[in-house]
Amino acid sequence: MHSFDNATLLVDEPDASIEDADLYDIAPTILDLLELEYDRTEFDGASLLKSA
Repeated sequence: MHSFDNATLLVDEPDASIEDADLYDIAPTILDLLELEYDRTEFDGASLLKSA
């Protein structure tokens, strides 16, 4: 089981930023990497991609 302390997400994307990254940011980041549309209000976090 992952917690906020031991969760890991590896992203091979030059525009990704890990400054102030949070576990809540993983789902929106994955959806952006998959180029899937989603309503921004569905998540507490935000995509780590600058273009998102």
